[in-house]
Amino acid sequence: MDEKRKVEVLIDGRNFTIIGKEPKEYVMNVASYVDEKIKEVTRKNDKLSASMAATLAAINITDECFKAKEELGKLEQDSKEPMEEYEKLLTDIEEYKSNLSKLSQELDECKTKIVILESEKEKMETMVNNNEKVLELKEKELINNEETVKRLQDRLFQSQIELKEIKKELKSSENKNGN
Repeated sequence: MDEKRKVEVLIDGRNFTIIGKEPKEYVMNVASYVDEKIKEVTRKNDKLSASMAATLAAINITDECFKAKEELGKLEQDSKEPMEEYEKLLTDIEEYKSNLSKLSQELDECKTKIVILESEKEKMETMVNNNEKVLELKEKELINNEETVKRLQDRLFQSQIELKEIKKELKSSENKNGN
């Protein structure tokens, strides 16, 4: 709870006691400003009474206050659109962060898939290499088997020729003996 304070100030040569919740330094600065404005009016016209000088100073201060309020209103109006844009930008940033998070997660998933696929690729390459070696061995075996078959066919052919010659000789020998 704010406590009320008493602050003694000097304005236009007179002492005043100000009671309020504001800090002492603030009250003294306000009083000093009012005192300076009264002195400013008095310097311009030294024939003014104290109340007239105070009234003119109050009018000048009020004029400053109104102009400051008007300027504040303009500034608030001028800042309204940028602030709305700022809010939109904040929303966009949050959306981009969310999208970035999703994309980062998708990237991590893709990296994991790539690692798995690379591992599978290596396994496949190993299988292909093994299969190529097996195929090479089988091709050599086939060539050997084909050569064996050819030799056996040649021997069979030779055996058939020999058999025919033996049969021919046998027939010829039977004909000689039988006649």
